[in-house]
Amino acid sequence: MAVKSAAEIYRDFETDGVQASGPHRPVKRDIRELTLLIQGLLAASGPSLGYSALALLNADLAHVANTLAFVYGDASPANNGSYIKSGAFGAGSWTRIADLPTPIVNLTVTGGTPNAIVASAPETPQQPGLKLYLLTPTANNTGAVTLNYNGTGDIPIKNAFGATLAAGSLMVGSPVLMMRQSGYFQLLISANVDASTILADTVAARDAAIAAAASSSIISALDRTALKTLDTTVTKTAHLREAGREGVFIWRSGIDYSALVAADPEEGIYIKANAIAASAGAWVRNRTPGIYDVKWFGAKGDNSTNDYPKLQATVNLCQTELGGTVLFSQGGYRCDTGLVINTALVRLEGVGDKRCSIYTDVANVNLITIAAARCTLKNLSLFEKVQCNVASAIVTLDAGAVQCILEELDIVGGYYCLRALAGSADNEVRNSCSMRLATGGAGLYALGTGTLFVDRCLLNQDWPSGGSNPPAPANDRGARANNTIYAAKDFITLGSFILQTLSGGTSHATTAPSLTGVWYGAPITDGTVTWYIAGHASGVAALVDSDCSYVSFEDCDMTGAYVNAFRQENNLGVGHVAPDRTELINCTAAATIANGYLINAARRFKASECELQVPVGNSATNTAIFINTGVAGDVKILDCDIASGWDIGIWLAYGAGGRATVSQNDIFGCSVAAVRVSGGVSKFRIVDNGLGASATYGANGKGVEILTGASNNYVVTANDFVGATIGLNDNATGTPTRYTAGNIG
Repeated sequence: MAVKSAAEIYRDFETDGVQASGPHRPVKRDIRELTLLIQGLLAASGPSLGYSALALLNADLAHVANTLAFVYGDASPANNGSYIKSGAFGAGSWTRIADLPTPIVNLTVTGGTPNAIVASAPETPQQPGLKLYLLTPTANNTGAVTLNYNGTGDIPIKNAFGATLAAGSLMVGSPVLMMRQSGYFQLLISANVDASTILADTVAARDAAIAAAASSSIISALDRTALKTLDTTVTKTAHLREAGREGVFIWRSGIDYSALVAADPEEGIYIKANAIAASAGAWVRNRTPGIYDVKWFGAKGDNSTNDYPKLQATVNLCQTELGGTVLFSQGGYRCDTGLVINTALVRLEGVGDKRCSIYTDVANVNLITIAAARCTLKNLSLFEKVQCNVASAIVTLDAGAVQCILEELDIVGGYYCLRALAGSADNEVRNSCSMRLATGGAGLYALGTGTLFVDRCLLNQDWPSGGSNPPAPANDRGARANNTIYAAKDFITLGSFILQTLSGGTSHATTAPSLTGVWYGAPITDGTVTWYIAGHASGVAALVDSDCSYVSFEDCDMTGAYVNAFRQENNLGVGHVAPDRTELINCTAAATIANGYLINAARRFKASECELQVPVGNSATNTAIFINTGVAGDVKILDCDIASGWDIGIWLAYGAGGRATVSQNDIFGCSVAAVRVSGGVSKFRIVDNGLGASATYGANGKGVEILTGASNNYVVTANDFVGATIGLNDNATGTPTRYTAGNIG
């Protein structure tokens, strides 16, 4: 029950503020409860009663239970302290519960000698370690000192360093402050500092350090030759000063290092002493476990020296020790032969903000090949300086490369930038990897089993700018690549840019040069420089081929593709099947010179929330999305924006077994038709699309055009044809199982 407030208990009228209700008479029970509450609060705030003797406290029982008090001047120091009342008002007793609430105990010298002091204090704390003690000596000490106060027995006094007091540490009339430790008092403040003791301790520490250094025999070795000649019975630690290989080496004896010395021919970590067999010990670099710096093994990184032997030696030792991180500091590392990683858990990583370069200037070298699980390449620039005419790659994921990660890489050149071969699986390319191809088959070539994940990367083709026109292949690194991506395995990419090339020239380059095998689109001029969309006649931003069970492109930009932004085939022949399930989600394609998405083979295909526009036009008929005769499964084209300059927006020409849903798309500005259906194509639904005209992109020639042929079983309804020259142009001659009502315009 809540205690009533004083205002309520002592109010003037029975009904507060209403005089007519009569005077209010306080209830004694309410008064008692409020009074007890106040007493309890006062008691909780600390002792409020003080007595000069314990007898006076014991004689005063007129207090409620749990009242606090203290005794401060009793002749017996042990009686001084804090007390609590037990029992009812007028009865019970007082019990000592704590020392006096003062932080410092004042000690008064009453006798003894300068080295055996006797003193008194107003209290004898029950918890002496919680107090500080102030003592004013009456004589100078001449050696070790003890203190006996209030009959507690002789307790040693030590200096601030915990050592026995030297003569003169206590001076007459100079107060010292002490704290109680276990078994002794320790000075906190003293008028006299024991300089001689401090000096002696310092000298002793110096001598100990000199002795330790002498016993460890740390010396400097100019190079590995000097290190090998050291007397290991005397020297156990050495600092190697050889340029690039600097570090501390420790002599490890009693361990057989034969295998590790043999695995480290470049002497980056394990070095054999001249006079001792490796089976008895070796010099071992002091390092973070699992770290292998290529400079320790003699790599120069000077953009000139062939560092391949040193780099492969570093990787080999890392593999011998079952994996680790191979570090590349800033520099350019030339490799005349490709590096091979064939043991799991090996990581190659560049150090620092600027990416380190590994490159080759020898034609047709596979720069880095990974054939093991859970390996990583990170923060490196990988490229070739010469033309590659055969199927070599900058990075190859070979059979056995499983769950590997490539991140923050810049890959340039090669017949392929990245090649994933049969037997590789579940590998990931992520975090702003850039692949720029100058010649060859594909920027990213995926073939075989498993899935390749590509996340937030830039994949494009690189044609150097400058001069009045793009350089001819003879002056460049060869003809353009056929495809930026070629996939004949499961492939997933998120948030990537998948481009072909923009090549540059000066403003007077008004016509594109005629180069065999290269196509050019219309020029793009920014006022000072004219740019061309240029590429190999069969160039595709992403080409998906046979046997893929799942392919996904999400949030990808395929702007600038030569012929097709995306194409799907079944080219691998007998024993192979068309891709099963393909999804393009929220992707962008523009500036193609034929079809945006060309689907020649598929079992299931879906494009949703994609944007296709602005073809530059070198083909007789440009189609944004062309579903060709080799498609024999479900097709869904949903919520896409197709605009500006296409001849045909969506062309359904699939074969037997196919069926299609085209819904909630906006298609404008198509000169022939927004949606065309080939003759004989059946089982399609074209529902709820905007297929008329747009103020920005213009009108369609036809909203929906169904060509002459035996088409049947279809629905065309709820479409907006307003503004199109012709809304629905239905020429089907098949069984009239169709519904074409409910359209607008």
